Amino acid sequence: MGVYRIGDQRVGVELPPQVIGYSEYEEPIYGDPVMRWVDNACFEIQTPSEQQNMTVTTSEIAWAMLPIVGGIVPAVDEDGEPASIEFFTGGKPTISSSLWLVHNGLRYAMRGDAVLEQDLRGREDHVFCICERQTV
Repeated sequence: MGVYRIGDQRVGVELPPQVIGYSEYEEPIYGDPVMRWVDNACFEIQTPSEQQNMTVTTSEIAWAMLPIVGGIVPAVDEDGEPASIEFFTGGKPTISSSLWLVHNGLRYAMRGDAVLEQDLRGREDHVFCICERQTV
């Protein structure tokens, strides 16, 4: 079965950096964050704002819907090579609240773990994420 086209947008998933070595004190040394790009996704921005005394804070909340096939989110790396993301790692969602999503060059913090949405027959349909970016 092919990838169901949810939208025409590209969403980046910034995975945590890998440990590339250890310092002389046995502390981990981390490399750069790992980016995976998901095509055929949908990214919708919701824009509420708050006013606290004289400061207006805009909290840009967004929803991301990512395609999934057989428990895997199809993605590519920075070079365009296939680098899919397994939805579950150790029984927990790989796209978790500690990650960032990237859309149109802006980074959005995840507001919770990604959720695997299902259709009426209980088959996986898409991955749903809620993320947020704040500006002052």
